[in-house]
Amino acid sequence: MFSGRRENGFKKTLATDTSGLYGQGFSQLDMVSVPSAHRAIASRLNKAPGEGVIIGMFDSGFRLNHKCFNYIKAHNAVIADSDFVDHQRDVSDPDSVRRIFLEIGPELDERPPEEHGSWTLSLIAGIDSGNFAGVAWGAKFVLAKTEWAGRIIITSTAPVSIRA
Repeated sequence: MFSGRRENGFKKTLATDTSGLYGQGFSQLDMVSVPSAHRAIASRLNKAPGEGVIIGMFDSGFRLNHKCFNYIKAHNAVIADSDFVDHQRDVSDPDSVRRIFLEIGPELDERPPEEHGSWTLSLIAGIDSGNFAGVAWGAKFVLAKTEWAGRIIITSTAPVSIRA
């Protein structure tokens, strides 16, 4: 630990990641005591954080090809998934970037819809030692693609009036 400046008579301190697990995310995770909870789980229960828990996530899709998801892939931690939007075989959508440009147009600079789902999943399930550790990377997951926020469907070019 090292000490910071005094504010309101209290000395601020910033903890450092001595485990080497959390990388740059350590200070944010430490604010909500994630590293100390992980240590307690490991020492008292001899489990990975989240082990024995099933977490359901409903979002715009999930790209599991990032290295932070290697642990959940290696441990078959996605126990169920379903695409309720496009009714495809999985919850990722490799054509999403192409569709955004075709349906909306490149001028909107939209991100692929799966990014939000992937980002939120990584906060829970991501583990890339030395770079980041999610809060419950040992859990099992049920993933559902339930929305595609970037999709705009135009059914008519006629003016529309809305009455109160």
